[in-house]
Parts: sequence; C-alpha cells; structure tokens
Amino acid sequence: MVLGAMFLASAPAVATEWIAKLAQEYDSNPARLDGDGSEDDGASRLLLSATGHAQVGERISVDANGRFGGRFFYRTPSEDSAGLVASGRVMQRLREHGALGLTTDVRDRWERRSYRDYRTLRGGLTGQAWTDRLRWTGAVTAAQFAYKPNDALSWSGPGGNTGLEWRPGEAPRLSLRYAYVHKRHREDRFDIGINGGRFVEEGVARVDQAHTLGFGIGWVSPRLVVDLRYSYARNDSNSATKSYTRHSVDPSLTFLPFGDLLLRLTASVQRTNFDQRGAIDESLLIDDEIRNSVGGNLEHPLGGDWVFVEAGYNFYGQAIQGDVSAPFRRHLAYVGFSVRSTDQAR
Repeated sequence: MVLGAMFLASAPAVATEWIAKLAQEYDSNPARLDGDGSEDDGASRLLLSATGHAQVGERISVDANGRFGGRFFYRTPSEDSAGLVASGRVMQRLREHGALGLTTDVRDRWERRSYRDYRTLRGGLTGQAWTDRLRWTGAVTAAQFAYKPNDALSWSGPGGNTGLEWRPGEAPRLSLRYAYVHKRHREDRFDIGINGGRFVEEGVARVDQAHTLGFGIGWVSPRLVVDLRYSYARNDSNSATKSYTRHSVDPSLTFLPFGDLLLRLTASVQRTNFDQRGAIDESLLIDDEIRNSVGGNLEHPLGGDWVFVEAGYNFYGQAIQGDVSAPFRRHLAYVGFSVRSTDQAR
C-alpha cells in the first residue's frame, strides 16, 4: 500500500493529442518546375501527428512531437513523396523564473525520384528566463544537413539562437530573434575567374556563415489572432556565387467569422538577392518555404470536437533574383477531413 501510494504520487502527469488527416489535392505543378511548369495532377494526402507533454514532479517537463505525411499522385507517381518530422525537449526548472534543458529534432524527406530528398539532425542545450511580461530564450546547437541527391551540398556545424518576447497583457505581443549557423560543406571552396571558369581550391572546405534576424508583432484575443513577422537573412560564403541576402515579410490572420468556422489567411513576400550571379544550389529549393506565397484554409467541426472538415488553397511564386529569370507558379487546392483525440493531463 505504501509503495503504491509513493508510485502514484511520483507518476508523471501526461497530456497527449493525436491527429489523422486525409485529403484530396489538386497540384498545378507537381514537379515544381520553373517556366511552363509541369503537367497538373491530383493527389491523395495523408498526415498523422502526435504530441505529448509530461510533467514529472514540480520542476521537470518532457515534450515530444512527431508528424508523418505522404502525397500520392494519380497520373505522375514519380512525384510521390513522404516526410517525417520529430522533436523532443526535456526541461529542468530553476527556481521560479528560469529553466534549462536539452532539445533535439530530425526531419527526413523521401521522393520516388529522389530529386529533393534530405535529412536534418539538430540538437542542443537550451535555456529560458521569464518575468510576468518578458520571456528570454537561448540555445547552443549542433546541426547536420544531408542532401541525398548531391552529397557535396551537405553540411554540418555549430550554431545558436536567442530571442525575447514581450507580452504586456491585452496589448500587442512583440518578439525579437537572432540565429546563427556555421556551415562546413562537403564540397571544396571555389572562385570564378575573369573568363568565367571555375577554380576549385582542393582541400579547403566551403564554409557558409548564416545569420538571421527577425522581428514579430502579434495580437491574440478569444476569436482573433493577428501575426506579422519580418526577417533578414544573410549568408556569407567563402565560395563564389554562394553569398546572398533574403528579406521576408510574413503576415497571418486567424479568426472565427461566425460560429465554429475557423479561417486562416497567410502570405509570405520574399526577395533573395545573390552577390554574384551563378548556379543556385538546388538544396535551397527543396521546399516551398522560400517562395512567395498566399493562401487560406477553412476548418469546421463535425460531430463534436473530434471530427473536422477542411478546405484550402495556396499559390506559390518566384522569389529569387539572379539567373532564375523564368517565373515559378504553383497552385495547390485541397479538401479533406481530420480526426483528433485529446487526452488532458491527469
């Protein structure tokens, strides 16, 4: 009896959420080609995700997240793809206004044609400190990026980030963030000669230093969430044609127009400028996150709070300046449903 009571008293409080989504999708450019694009097609999309939080005693918390998804086309199965994202964090609270912990995450993508397959591994030491209105976060990390089609574009190296968030009650929330990554590539550094020739310095690795500075402002109310973010990214490379600057403005609006109908509107306006014109690393184009985009989606519950119907649309356009002169266009539209299960901490 005594041992049982001790076990129950020390058992962690666990909260979980499980989501399964199934959708039918229209894609105007499945191969994501510039210019005229590729032949449009329909696809079935599957997404499975799980989130868990455990509170161990009063000072230790554990968080874990996992997401797996796949797209399967009808006429162009060569564009089928699947991806896995997983992350974990263990935090130890220090006194009343601070915490220290470990984080890790992995991303892995597979395509039937393997043109954009990659894997990212990251881990590090993270810290937090807060008051009633101000929160600071910081981390020292190590990362590895493996670009499967061309290992020369793979890299590894240390990094870090820090950020501040100010939440003055009902007023807008403000955030400021800086991140740095030191990327040592598998390929050797090179220069471009007067005649346009490429001169490789064998035995000297290409090194990129990536800096990102971001600012955000947001407003949260029971039926409305407004968010506006700006980021400046600078990549300094010791190899010719690989240094660039990127500006990005990302507004979003989430609200309940009436009843339980949820509407999300998002956009991303970006511009990437290279210091020298030349071939662009294909590893920069593996996702649509560096494209200009605008989109929205609707969500409404069916049968309580565990079944939802969804519909959405996104448009992606070119955002890179340089030798990429052809426009890029991609339209995505989908309709589907999701099933969710939530188990609160106990």
